[in-house]
Amino acid sequence: MLPQRSLKFLLSTNNITKNSYIFKSFCSQESLKKTKLHDFHESQNGKMVPFCGWSMPLQYNDLSIMDSHLYTRSHASIFDVSHMCQLKFTGENAEEFLEYVTVADLQPIKENNGTYSLMLNDNGGIIDDLIINKHKSDDFYVVVNAGCEKKDVNHFKNKIEEFIKTTNKSDVEMKKINNSLIALQGPKASDILSSLVSDKNLIDQQYFMNSNIMNVAGIDNCIVTRCGYTGEDGFEISIPDENDNTLAEGLVSDILKKGDVAMAGLAVRDTLRLEAGLCLYGNDLTEETTPISASLLWTISKPRRENGNFVGFDKFKQERTGKTTERKRVGFVVDTRRPLRQNVEIINPETKEVVGSITSGGFSPSLKKPIGMAYVDKKLAKVGNNLEAKVGKKTVPITISKMPFMNLNYKMK
Repeated sequence: MLPQRSLKFLLSTNNITKNSYIFKSFCSQESLKKTKLHDFHESQNGKMVPFCGWSMPLQYNDLSIMDSHLYTRSHASIFDVSHMCQLKFTGENAEEFLEYVTVADLQPIKENNGTYSLMLNDNGGIIDDLIINKHKSDDFYVVVNAGCEKKDVNHFKNKIEEFIKTTNKSDVEMKKINNSLIALQGPKASDILSSLVSDKNLIDQQYFMNSNIMNVAGIDNCIVTRCGYTGEDGFEISIPDENDNTLAEGLVSDILKKGDVAMAGLAVRDTLRLEAGLCLYGNDLTEETTPISASLLWTISKPRRENGNFVGFDKFKQERTGKTTERKRVGFVVDTRRPLRQNVEIINPETKEVVGSITSGGFSPSLKKPIGMAYVDKKLAKVGNNLEAKVGKKTVPITISKMPFMNLNYKMK
């Protein structure tokens, strides 16, 4: 268990909770959108908070944040991520359009596979990070962040019009999917899901970022993708329940009956993703950060780096060839027990100059010490470098660390 003081600090400085306070200022509970699992969360003693305009579970009363985090790492947990925006892109020109509007190299990707990608603005800044699943060359399933839904959808619409005008290719259509979306994460996830499908081989043959349409617990046409944002093996299951509000609750109930699995909320999802070194949009990524500064150059294939006809490519190429990146995203560990919050300044201990800023920080339940992410001057971004964080009138020693902070447990080929 976390000491009570540390637990209060984690909750008070956790980005999710901070966003919740912001939404409480502008939204009444009645005006918030609710997932189809909302009543189920309340029946499970979920602590509901406003997040990105939705009423979402922060945590559940039966487990502390620490215990829920460690349970996910050792067993499995269910997360309701139905607030995420799910989109379908179809048509003969859908693949070419998605390669234009994102940095993804989709042609080499085989059917029923996916990739993590970025969508850039004209200045090369990151509009959003997203998952693109290729079911067929003319059928793509895309998931974008809930907080970016309006911005992203408008951007997609504008770029479709631009794409049609510049290429004279018009066979591309975007449609929003109103499915429920749950994430089953943890080392027990595969065995649990295998027991709910008619053919166990469907799960056994899936690897990280594979995506298939299958029947799960009697529900046809579920989109099952072997992925997640925790660093653990797991699945995201999109449930076609637009016309039936009972399907999602039924599936979650069936999963819970299998044992070795518990409900988990936004707070734990944040601590898990931080340990895995995964970015949170709005903290670690913004429209002012670029793929290079965010240490996400790996999302752009080598051919696309040279001749990628994607939005923002000219600015990307200028930064890459001119080596103009000033700051890089890094991980760090804190040399005390005190977690550090977002926007804390990073200091060069030798010159006392401000050389960076923290974007995410918190206590790692797995490592039992504070960790975080920051952007620091490129020349100081080497693993092992010792810097300082400015907290009030004092400084706290930190050490640049490799990311992820722990081994990832994805099922790879």
